[in-house]
Amino acid sequence: MQILILEDNAERIAAFVMEFEGNPLVVVNDARQAVRLLEHMTFDIAFLDHDLGGVFLPSDERSGYHVAMAMAADERHRDTRVVVHSWNEDAAKRMEADLKASGMKVRREMFGTFDKGILYEEF
Repeated sequence: MQILILEDNAERIAAFVMEFEGNPLVVVNDARQAVRLLEHMTFDIAFLDHDLGGVFLPSDERSGYHVAMAMAADERHRDTRVVVHSWNEDAAKRMEADLKASGMKVRREMFGTFDKGILYEEF
């Protein structure tokens, strides 16, 4: 199972690594880097934060929204399950709604409210 994690907080990254130990993780902390990665790789599940760099961001090319829309626009990622885990509730709701509108499997979960079982759940 290939797992993408878009997260900029070192403590959260460590928590993801510990929770999903034994599974192949690709961790990126930059939206542009994540989009470049998506051009060459596919994932079974992606955990996307919205605000990166320790600040609230508009939904532009620096944010997780940019990554979500890149996934939605590319057929290769149509079967990827997406978990939006941002604490920015307004941005997370927008990411969830726009991903669902594109036909992707998505759910919104606050960071820290899910465990390894989420890897095997149907959305």
